[in-house]
Amino acid sequence: MFTLLFSLFISLIMVKLILFTNDVHYHLSHDHDLVGVQKYHQIPVPRVGGMAIFVAFLLSTLLINNMGSEWSRFISGVAVSVFFIFLGGITEDLTKDFGPFKRVAFMSLGTFIAIFAVNVLPVIYNLGIPSVDSQLKTYFFTCLLLTVLLVVGVTNSFNLIDGYHGISSFCGMIGLITIAVIAYKLGCIEVYYTSLTMVGAILGFFIYNYPRGKLFLGDGGAYLIGFSIAVLGIYLSQKYHDKFKPLSLLLIVSYPVIEVLFTIYRRRLVKKVHAMRPDQMHLHQLIYHRCLPLSLGNKRNCRVLPRILPFIVPQSLLAIFFNNQFYIVVIGLILSVFIYIYSYIALIKFRTPWWLFSRKNKQ
Repeated sequence: MFTLLFSLFISLIMVKLILFTNDVHYHLSHDHDLVGVQKYHQIPVPRVGGMAIFVAFLLSTLLINNMGSEWSRFISGVAVSVFFIFLGGITEDLTKDFGPFKRVAFMSLGTFIAIFAVNVLPVIYNLGIPSVDSQLKTYFFTCLLLTVLLVVGVTNSFNLIDGYHGISSFCGMIGLITIAVIAYKLGCIEVYYTSLTMVGAILGFFIYNYPRGKLFLGDGGAYLIGFSIAVLGIYLSQKYHDKFKPLSLLLIVSYPVIEVLFTIYRRRLVKKVHAMRPDQMHLHQLIYHRCLPLSLGNKRNCRVLPRILPFIVPQSLLAIFFNNQFYIVVIGLILSVFIYIYSYIALIKFRTPWWLFSRKNKQ
C-alpha cells in the first residue's frame, strides 16, 4: 500500500508540474488537431499524461530498490522494459509523426528485453490445455512469436480504446487491480506490489483526466498501461499455470482486445480499407454519438466511461473468482464477444441495449 501511495503522490506532482509549465512545452506537448476524425476536444490539451505515470513508476522503483525489497529486481526489470515501450509512444505524442510500424518496433524491442535481458516475461508454453501444452514445449520460436504477438496486441489495444476521458486509464486500473488480487491469492508478491505501484501512478493521472480532461493519456501512457498488464498477466499465467488459467488474462483485457480484433475485421473485410485508418466507428464512439443527448453539451465526453463499465467490470470479477476454472473462463470470453457484437450492431441500428442505461440522442 505504501508503494501505491508513493507513486500516487509522485504522479500528482508530475501532473501539476506538466500543467504549471504549460506555456513552456505548449508547442510540443499539446494536441492541436481539433478537426481530426477521432478528435472531440475543443481546445488544445497536453497529451503527455503518460509522462506523469512513467516518472511516478520509475521513482517508485528507485525507492523500492533503495529499501532493499525482495521484489525490487522484478519491478526494476519491468521498469527497464517498459521504458522502451513508453519511448516509442511519447515520441509520437511529441512529434505527431512517429509512424505505427516504428512504434510496433519499439514494443517488440521492449518485449524482447523483458524476455531475454531482464527476465520478467516468460515465453508462453502453457495455455491451460494439456494436449496443446505438451506440443508447445517443443516449438520455442512458435511460443516466442505467440508471446510477442500477445504483448504487442494488448499494448496496442489500450491505445485504441483511448478516445474519451478516463476509458483507457480506468480500464487499465481495473485490470491491474484484478491482477493484484489474483497475485495476492497466489502468493506472488512481486506481481502484487508491482501492480499496485502502477495503479497509484495511473490514479494520479486519472484524477486530472476524468471528468474534465485537463490532461490526455497519449500514446506513451496507453502503451505503458497495456504493456504492464500484458507482462504481469503472462508472468502469473506461466509461473502459476496450474492455479491461474492463461485464458483468464484474455478475460481481464477482453474489452480492448475484442475492440482491436473487431476493428481489424470491420476495416479490412467489411470496409476494405487499411486496418490502421482512423474512423468514428469504435464502440465508445458509437455510444458517444448515439446514446448521449446533445443537451449534455461538454458533459457527453465523460458520460461515456460509465457506459463502458459493463464491458470491463463483470469480466474482471469472473477472472478474480473463477481464474482456475477453464470452462467458466471460456464461457466468459464467449459471452464478452457476444455482448460486444450485439451492443455494436444494436447501436448501428439505433437500438440502444438496456445495459448502456442511456437515452436516444435527439438531433
